[in-house]
Parts: sequence; C-alpha cells; structure tokens
Amino acid sequence: MSEQLVTTLLDKYGTTSAEQAHITLKNEPSPLFRLLTLSMLRAKPIGADTAVQALLGLNKEDLDTAENVHSASRRTMIAALQKSGSRSLRRKLGDLPA
Repeated sequence: MSEQLVTTLLDKYGTTSAEQAHITLKNEPSPLFRLLTLSMLRAKPIGADTAVQALLGLNKEDLDTAENVHSASRRTMIAALQKSGSRSLRRKLGDLPA
C-alpha cells in the first residue's frame, strides 16, 4: 500500500483505532499486547468505538500486559470491561457470571 493511499485514507476517515486507544506502537511487549487485545476486541460484534472504550477500560485497571491479564481473575476482567463506559458492552457482559 502506498504512503499516499494511507495518507488519503487517514485524511478521509480520521484516526486509527490504535491512535484512539492511545497506543504508541513500539517494538515492546506492552504496546504490542495492547494492539493484540484491541484487535481481538475489534473482532467481537461490539463496534469499533466500543472496542476502543473496552481497551481503555482494561488499561485503566492496569490490565495492559500479558502478565497482568494472566494473573487477573475473571471477575476483575469482567468488572474492568463493565466499567469501560459502553452501555452496549455492559449489556452484553451483564449476564456473565463473575
């Protein structure tokens, strides 16, 4: 993909999801893990903005590294996602047992 095409797309459609999620791409574990997590959230039927909000909610609770997520309980993960501010995500998670 040419640099000009990328510039045209960004001019037309705005920022990337990574920028919206405040991810500065670096070859380091945390930003790469956050980008992977965002990609997984984007694959869910929750919408792009909701996925970004969910990631920001996880980051706010320090669930932004593989180690922190691995050591977190299911209850902690669900609570962080529920607090992310998205009504649609809270509705979808509301029925999950913690």
